[in-house]
Amino acid sequence: MGTKNSETQAKVFDDNPWYSAGKQEKSSFHTTHVMNKFLSKVRRYPRTHVLEIGAGIGTYSVPLLREGSSVTALDVSAKSLEVYEALARKEGLAERLTLLCQRAEDLESVDAYDMVLTRHVLHHVDDISEVARRIYRSLRQDGVAIFLEPNPLCPYWYPYLTFHPARKWSVEHGILRCFAWMLVRHFRNAGFREIDLTHFGFFPPFIVNRFNSAVVLDDRIAELPWVSSFLALTMLKVTK
Repeated sequence: MGTKNSETQAKVFDDNPWYSAGKQEKSSFHTTHVMNKFLSKVRRYPRTHVLEIGAGIGTYSVPLLREGSSVTALDVSAKSLEVYEALARKEGLAERLTLLCQRAEDLESVDAYDMVLTRHVLHHVDDISEVARRIYRSLRQDGVAIFLEPNPLCPYWYPYLTFHPARKWSVEHGILRCFAWMLVRHFRNAGFREIDLTHFGFFPPFIVNRFNSAVVLDDRIAELPWVSSFLALTMLKVTK
């Protein structure tokens, strides 16, 4: 059953399925760098059967389809999934793609996936604890789930979400439920036995896009313990 929040999310993404990968950002060096950093983490683990929650148009899981994984793409936006399916068919990948238009809280799979991944999704769901429990049940033993979320301790997000023409607080307000300690608690309570959390992203996108070499310094800054907690992005890996 949908809620007011999930209906708002679905409407925004249905009206503009490119919302989370706008033309300018989709082709930027920063966006590509973040995606590659995320996928390099993903590729360390078995991924024959992958569930992507909040798959959108498949920006992050199409590369996994190309590499031979079977992907189940879950999203509240039917329009986004239609775009994803069309892109997959164009590349001859649709036979390994399954689409689920529903909320993450309604996921019913049990012991079905080697891996679950999400990117900027947990701050959109109605109930992170319920999603964590559903993900736990959906994973096979020793399966992993990997998440990428905005870090609300990073001051960059507040002017960005307030003034960016393509971002809306009505859609993004859940960022305030994604402090690192909150995420760890949700997944620990769901039963995950191993939780690994890292932060990255010191320089804002416009600097990285202008000075590409900034990512080298960015990675070094991420190793500083008192600084890393305030970096823009949180990457969380949990193991069942």
